[in-house]
Amino acid sequence: MKIRLVQLVVERHIERNLQKILRHIKDASVGEWLIFPEAMLCGYAPEDNAYLSSLQKGVIDEAIHVIGEAAYQQSCIVVIGSATSVSKNWFNSVIMIGGPDKNGALVVHNKRELSQLDKHHFTPGSQAKKHQSGAVTFGVQTCRELLFADTWNRLRREGANIVFHLNNALKSKDAIWEHILITRAVENAMYVCSVNNAAEPQSLGSYMIAPNGSLLVSMTPQQEYSECIEIDLSHVAPWGKECKDF
Repeated sequence: MKIRLVQLVVERHIERNLQKILRHIKDASVGEWLIFPEAMLCGYAPEDNAYLSSLQKGVIDEAIHVIGEAAYQQSCIVVIGSATSVSKNWFNSVIMIGGPDKNGALVVHNKRELSQLDKHHFTPGSQAKKHQSGAVTFGVQTCRELLFADTWNRLRREGANIVFHLNNALKSKDAIWEHILITRAVENAMYVCSVNNAAEPQSLGSYMIAPNGSLLVSMTPQQEYSECIEIDLSHVAPWGKECKDF
């Protein structure tokens, strides 16, 4: 499985974010998974009382369609964060675009564990679920959901071999989350892929962590770039068994 961690500055302007996303899709190889930060498409500013009023559902939906067309042309899979709207409720969502059946965009997670700022804008999602794309069984978590170990454990027990963690953690104190990410990988003997917003004053980078806790990718904070790695999901042993050596 080939995964590209795309660490970018998440801006308030959807069109600028979209162009960044499309540039990375254009450079993707066939079958590659591209993982972007939380709210990469729509921007993330929950501290702004007017945050949601600045977003337009039609503009977001059209941008998702454009990303889908680009992913289809490049035969890659995009996992990206954006606000989405359903029946006048707004969610902080993770969307998977592309896949073996090319079935368009699929919301694979709506953030459930909302921060106090998030609660001013978003409706909490339901329980996180495992998902299947081809031979890949995966889970999704967003930002502070890293702190809720029971959900990660349940996803692993349900069959997830990897959890994609879309992040937007920019406070200096968030650097300690690197250790928590490693803990989630080791305690569940699975891969963890976490991609963070590159905006200042980011001190927590983006990571690919092996089931034994090894840092396979550790990206430099406050820099916009991507790193690609190929992993072997057969290293993830059946639940309850010891993980294989690396």
